[in-house]
Amino acid sequence: MARTTTRQDAAPHGAAAGTALGAATIVLDAANCVTGADRVALSLTGHTLTALRGRPAASLFGPSRGDRSGRPLAALLQGASGVRLALYAADGRRIPVRLTAISLEGAGTVCTLEPVETGEARRLERSPERDAGDAVLDNVSHQLRTPLTGILGMAEILAAGELDPAQTEQVKVIRQCGATLLGFVDDLLDLQQLGAGEWQPSESELDPRGILDEALARCSGRLTGDSVALHHDFDPVLPARVIADGKAIGRVLDHLLANAVQFTATGEIRLRAVVEEETPERVILRLSVRDTGAGIPPHRHEAIFEPFTRADTSLTAPGGGGLGLTLSRGYVDRMGGRIWVDSDPGWGSEFHVTLPLTRPAPALTDESLVLGMAESEASRT
Repeated sequence: MARTTTRQDAAPHGAAAGTALGAATIVLDAANCVTGADRVALSLTGHTLTALRGRPAASLFGPSRGDRSGRPLAALLQGASGVRLALYAADGRRIPVRLTAISLEGAGTVCTLEPVETGEARRLERSPERDAGDAVLDNVSHQLRTPLTGILGMAEILAAGELDPAQTEQVKVIRQCGATLLGFVDDLLDLQQLGAGEWQPSESELDPRGILDEALARCSGRLTGDSVALHHDFDPVLPARVIADGKAIGRVLDHLLANAVQFTATGEIRLRAVVEEETPERVILRLSVRDTGAGIPPHRHEAIFEPFTRADTSLTAPGGGGLGLTLSRGYVDRMGGRIWVDSDPGWGSEFHVTLPLTRPAPALTDESLVLGMAESEASRT
């Protein structure tokens, strides 16, 4: 697949979008001046990379330049974990963030910045009854996510620079491996929430075709070479709008498509979406991911949905986190749907998902309002 690299000279989405983007990365030199920033940092602050480069860190963090204990910013940049500060955006707003600083032993500092709203929302999703194992997992995940975010941010900054082909490929490998590990940490946290019954769908009105297109685009980015083709078949009567948890549906599709990529060496992967049933109030959508991989023996069809279980347990089987199908079943179950697999060795596999989705209430037009008023008037006479 073709790879496109873009320069990081613009704030892609504006500062207001920053709090929804997750952790950002800003790199400082030995004098605590900015030398680089990833796209999340640019969106979070609203600055361009050109505007940020060379700025002293003290002009970005404030107003106290330190935490509540009075430690100066220079001391925090030598090593801090989850310290709450205010980050100045280009429009003058103060964005509450938690700073984690990793010193590069005299060569500078990598700063990861998590908007407080993002972290608080994640904490509010969890119930107050936590056992010791949950607390340990939270702490471990934080200790892993922070340096991984820094690694990925640095790799993104490197990729935006002037690299020769060999260096570009090396940075690509760093980003892919880091993203895989970060995804596994996120999977562990999601599995924890699902197992504790804490995860609930967050529904909103959306275009289902948009969710499907985005999943295909992400899958296309995972494919290399021309040995596996990616196809799709979408029902022409797919509803234009439904009420559903688009993020959860996207995660399920990502896991199923990633599984297909992992176990398909040659052939094709096909995503299908059809309307199975519909009424004026709701629609049952069926999603299927078909691959031409090795296939799964019938006696393993249920086992593969268990954590850390694979159909092929040989040492030569492709690796993976082993949680994607488990999480997919958890999401689908809580959305009121069903997930299963049809597969045989030598035939490939086809995973199916059915989801009951609500149609949004039809918008009232001027004509319907007038008709309703007339009927109401007539009923009173």
